Amino acid sequence: MHSIESYDPDIICFSATTPNFKFVKDTALKIKALLPNSFILVGGWHPTFYPEILEVDGPYDALCLGEGEVPFKIFLEAYLKGESLEEVPSFHIKIDGKIYRNPICNLGNEIDDIGFPERSIYYDKFDLLRKSLTKILNVGRGCPYPCTYCFNEKMKQQYKSKGKYVRFRSPQNITKEINLIREKYPAKYIQFIDDTFNSNKRWLLEFLECYR
Repeated sequence: MHSIESYDPDIICFSATTPNFKFVKDTALKIKALLPNSFILVGGWHPTFYPEILEVDGPYDALCLGEGEVPFKIFLEAYLKGESLEEVPSFHIKIDGKIYRNPICNLGNEIDDIGFPERSIYYDKFDLLRKSLTKILNVGRGCPYPCTYCFNEKMKQQYKSKGKYVRFRSPQNITKEINLIREKYPAKYIQFIDDTFNSNKRWLLEFLECYR
């Protein structure tokens, strides 16, 4: 079995919610001690709401705020080409001791344009995930309700005037993903883990007909 010292990754990414942030911080500190030249990037809700962690709370090189698909792609393309990283949208990034804080980018309304998760990364490695008869999907993003105890309310403030916050994938896009899963892996049950799966009745009825 290889130890971490035998690897030299350029970028190490974490997704941090507040409940798991202590684990992320402790792990990042250990990795940075072993691989001081690695670039540690943290995304997720915790850095989005508390970006000051880049200054005071750990060995992070950059934070990705909010939804990450578009800004992370911009970051990777610039990083791999050796281009400037100072203006990557939605990123707070530390370069030569100076922190650059860029505004959160606009939301994309067409979430069908986001590619399907590459499940083989986990399914081909972990028998438990691959053989499970229940496969998990998200069908949308955002929540229309103003519950003050929920992160969605604060996220809506972050994205004010930056696009439609509540978005659903098209039924055709969802059923395509389900069928692709079924072609490769056992799947008897599909679990939709969205908080607001049934909040849009018109969309739900269209989806149910397509799903059937």
